[in-house]
Amino acid sequence: MSTKCLSIGLVLALASGALADLSDISEVIFRIEASNASGTGVLEFTQDQLVYNANTDTYIWNTGTQFIFDEFFTPIATLQNANLALQLNSTKKIAGAFAVQSGSTDTVFTITMPQLSFANLAAPSASVGLAVNVTDTNNNGVAMLAVPPAGGILITHYNGLVPSGTLFEEVLPGVSNPTGSTSTLAYVPYTPLPFGAGDMNSQLAFSLTAGDLGGGTHYFQIIPEPAGLALLASGLLLLGRRR
Repeated sequence: MSTKCLSIGLVLALASGALADLSDISEVIFRIEASNASGTGVLEFTQDQLVYNANTDTYIWNTGTQFIFDEFFTPIATLQNANLALQLNSTKKIAGAFAVQSGSTDTVFTITMPQLSFANLAAPSASVGLAVNVTDTNNNGVAMLAVPPAGGILITHYNGLVPSGTLFEEVLPGVSNPTGSTSTLAYVPYTPLPFGAGDMNSQLAFSLTAGDLGGGTHYFQIIPEPAGLALLASGLLLLGRRR
């Protein structure tokens, strides 16, 4: 019996060792605030809702339709769905998707992703991308625009939370269409950071015209120095040959 318990304990220990420490992920993993002429409302989701996918070494989360109410229970806007994928192995990643509908007047949304912390990377590179789609539901035009002074809808920081960390990039100033639907995307390829990095965070902030639909997919990734990754890969290859 004791041997069986020891074996189970060892398996659990090995399994837990493969997971990132949840202390490296902020308690709030997804926060959405909506504000318009009717008021302001907030929804928050926490790290206990994360699910670990061993096949991809990724923590994932998703939610369906959630109404956003103000303090008087007046509906402000709708979060139709959202998801996240978080990675803390050699690649540090925050990726996900969202879909919202604004209220009866133009609505400002601020969506804050979690802060991921990790051992300092001395010479990292980062990449970011955002693709959005908007739909005019009332035949008077649709627009999803970054909130000034930000120059982009997706804002990415490292070594501190948005807006107090070090800015990497602000991506995609906005999209508009006089009728119907339209989509666009923007991305920044891997670029060396001028400073070492020990954490990362991203935020979406945009205005959306009254009653209209807006959504998109986004990612922010930080990797070690590419030369270091190449050296690691060659070492693994050499190890494999020796075996």
